[in-house]
Amino acid sequence: MASNFSPKVELKGPVLSRVEGLLLVLFLLATLGCNLASLGAPFSRPTPTRKARATLTLTPTQTKPTPTLYPTPEPSLIDSDGDFFPDEVEVVMGNDPFVNECLQQVGCGGTEITTPSGIMNVVIVLDASAGMAGETPGGTRMDLAKAALSQYVESLPPGINVGLMFYGHRGSGDESDKAESCAAIDLVYRVGPVDKVTLKAMINSAPAVGLAPVAESLLAAQQALAGWEMQTNRILLVTSSGDNCGGDPCQVVKEMRQGGVATTIDAIGLNLDYEAIEPLQCVANTTGGLYYSAPTADELAEAWEALQWREKHWFETESCLAPSRDFYLSCRQDELSQFTEWADSTGWTQDHRDQFRAITQTLAEEQAELAAPRTPSPIPTATP
Repeated sequence: MASNFSPKVELKGPVLSRVEGLLLVLFLLATLGCNLASLGAPFSRPTPTRKARATLTLTPTQTKPTPTLYPTPEPSLIDSDGDFFPDEVEVVMGNDPFVNECLQQVGCGGTEITTPSGIMNVVIVLDASAGMAGETPGGTRMDLAKAALSQYVESLPPGINVGLMFYGHRGSGDESDKAESCAAIDLVYRVGPVDKVTLKAMINSAPAVGLAPVAESLLAAQQALAGWEMQTNRILLVTSSGDNCGGDPCQVVKEMRQGGVATTIDAIGLNLDYEAIEPLQCVANTTGGLYYSAPTADELAEAWEALQWREKHWFETESCLAPSRDFYLSCRQDELSQFTEWADSTGWTQDHRDQFRAITQTLAEEQAELAAPRTPSPIPTATP
């Protein structure tokens, strides 16, 4: 008879091992599938860390007492030895751009910037507008200017006549009182012998409140030098901004120059932007001066050091030049003739018309002053 008994199957020993093996195979296949899927994706390298790249600055390396120049001037404007001929012109003409050959020939060194008159008059034009209240490393711009100007006054040698002018020292800098602020230009210390205590007190009294009529202040400073035309005249502008009263300092100075004014203008910019720097650099270039960029206290100190160096060597050169003035006069006339002939023959005159006119006019003025009698004009009494 047939049995209805069905044997009970138990999965033991080797059978369990096969199941476990099957599960292991399935796991490995799943893992392999993931890896194969990843192989289909595009290969990407980790993004490297970007390294900082050095940026080019327009400010050249400084060598004392050379001032900081910003932005780098056009080659045709650089005059390293102060003889009024651009360096690039001197190289073409066979001269050393770092040596004033005529001074060297008379035994006066040749490396000093020289001016021919026996008396120097300086008008300091100090910006007292609201921009001077701006903070810089080391204090406000006005704080830095006052400290540097006071030190400059203290170090002045005898024989330099100085005047002090403020602009922008009234009003608030708002449009509501713009007319008052833009008209605020005052000679607070008349050009004359230096009373250091009084002059420093006037400098330290300057506020920082209004707008900046830079162009009109340069005209006023030139007017303050009326009667001193046959002497060496300089204007020293210390400013924190460009003209915001509608004036054009560059155009004003060009018109002054065309009118026969021989005053040299140096400008010190306290942390100015490019838009403000460009017209001030034009002012300096047009008059044979220099623009000094001084965004920090250290750079401002270097600018004043350069100014003092120029004045010191001006006196030394003037003293040395006295017994050889006629020879120097003849030498400079020869240089002017050589320059004029070269400029005409090469087309430099046409390419740099304004600069050619400024150079020849300045040299003609030097010739007239060198030939003038050396009796100094009377010096007026300073009036605060």
